[in-house]
Amino acid sequence: MQKTVKKRTRLIQTSGFEEAIKQYPKVLCPGMIEQDFQLRFPKAADKLYQKWPTLHQTVTVFAEKNFPGWRQQLPWDCSFLDDEEIAFLALPLVFQSRHKTKKGKGSSSITSCVKSFIDIQPNLTSIDLYCEEIDAKARPQPFIVILWDLLQRTRQFFVLFERRPLPSPSLLKAIDTCFKLHYVFDLDYQADCVASWQFLQNIIFEMNSTASTEINTVKAFRAYYNSL
Repeated sequence: MQKTVKKRTRLIQTSGFEEAIKQYPKVLCPGMIEQDFQLRFPKAADKLYQKWPTLHQTVTVFAEKNFPGWRQQLPWDCSFLDDEEIAFLALPLVFQSRHKTKKGKGSSSITSCVKSFIDIQPNLTSIDLYCEEIDAKARPQPFIVILWDLLQRTRQFFVLFERRPLPSPSLLKAIDTCFKLHYVFDLDYQADCVASWQFLQNIIFEMNSTASTEINTVKAFRAYYNSL
């Protein structure tokens, strides 16, 4: 697959990612998205693993300062997640729910912001049936799904893309893969969680957009982070 990365990139640009997946279905096999991203953006490839173990604490403190009680606003009981994992849920809640849409209709709802980034379902959910029933227009992909059992404290993680569940060993890995999918397949960020992905793009992966296009809530975090 390494030998075809340039060819696949051109195919995506000219014919769309659907055609690239049709011609090269192995691109969705485990590790292939990460490999393609590594070849194209080697300096950014490991940034999430390097930065999140410490940066998640800054995100949590920033969330508490700017959105007191944000954990209680989450649409689920997240006691089965550790601190690093819960901090990911702060991204759509704190950054996106205060970001106005281009249509000028005000802020997105907290639930839609969070679920467009990470959706949590009980472990009895059939992930294949869940994928089949997705309304592609109402729930644009990719996004992350967690299947959990609160009693057994077990979790399964998936990245959903093109109605396919891509298993992941951890939430950190799922976030990493989902972010890289956007770049490998030249995808736009979902409107309801664009601020979350831009935070990861600019603050974590350091693949900065121009300052004039950076969302205000992400700018605010950058200023806070740089002041520490």
